[in-house]
Amino acid sequence: MTRALTLRLNEGMPLTEVIQAATVLPAKAINREDLGALREGAPADIAMFEIRRGDFPLVDHNRRRLTAKAKIDCVLTIRRGDVVWDAHGLSIREWTQAGRYTSFR
Repeated sequence: MTRALTLRLNEGMPLTEVIQAATVLPAKAINREDLGALREGAPADIAMFEIRRGDFPLVDHNRRRLTAKAKIDCVLTIRRGDVVWDAHGLSIREWTQAGRYTSFR
């Protein structure tokens, strides 16, 4: 999914439209208006992304190579309120605050 988002971003689509095209629009297309947006009382399904700058080679679905200047990476995913992916440990306590470590049980 992040590859597709990265391709659209590098084709010139504004980030807000990239995210909308991956969330709200597909939900509408399948008549699931309950998906694709955050609402009070709904399950908290959230993805947090970072945009990295540099040179990133990508190949699109037509086997054309594009040297992307920006790359979208997922750093945190929350599904129904639970963290299910945390690439950088953003939801984890700093080790100095985690208490004494021991390998003995």
